Amino acid sequence: MDILKCFKHFRVLAHRQIHTSSLNLSREWRRKNGLPINKTLYGPLTDLPDYTFLDGRVTPIGSRQRSRILNEQKVTEKIIKLTKQVDFAKDHYQYKLEQEEANKKALIERRLKSKGQSFFK
Repeated sequence: MDILKCFKHFRVLAHRQIHTSSLNLSREWRRKNGLPINKTLYGPLTDLPDYTFLDGRVTPIGSRQRSRILNEQKVTEKIIKLTKQVDFAKDHYQYKLEQEEANKKALIERRLKSKGQSFFK
């Protein structure tokens, strides 16, 4: 019975082949050449209008382009918001450090001073 299990297991392993698809090679080539992995994310084919008027009129924005612009605006607003939070946290931390230093100095100043000849000099 064990021989049958081993044979089935071997048969499954024998049929599995490791190969690299052309999609993976394309991604690697695009990454090495500084291009986006997915060619439909950004670039001239997605960012520029499909056509232009010969008389110089502005071409209307397409629905997909409009959604990309709105998405980029949302991402930009989020980046600005998070950057402001980080700046506030840094400033607050610096303020806390300064307050602690001021408290230490005030504590040293309030400490009892020694009396005697060194006090009158």
